[in-house]
Amino acid sequence: MAKVIRGTNNEFETIMLNVDNGPSPKVDEPNSWLYTNSGLRAVRRALLDRGRVAVWSAYEAPQFQARMRRNGFRPDHHRIHDHKALNKKSGIHHVVFIGWKT
Repeated sequence: MAKVIRGTNNEFETIMLNVDNGPSPKVDEPNSWLYTNSGLRAVRRALLDRGRVAVWSAYEAPQFQARMRRNGFRPDHHRIHDHKALNKKSGIHHVVFIGWKT
């Protein structure tokens, strides 16, 4: 996936990443590049104008939204309840970070 993103310019409307546990903590260290400044810049280059990226995360990572903003995205996030906790008021939740290319 990283090879495709690195070798692409202005081709994708949307890139959806469901890699590792998200921006932190990492289970597979080679995936960490996707969440760095250089990784986000490569994702931005791969996107068409007004394209967007969606990044699944097992955890909240407020610093990731700031990193997205610094690398040319307008960030947002959505909390998603674990499918096992859909009918409960509390429980495990995950996050999907959305970034619109600016």
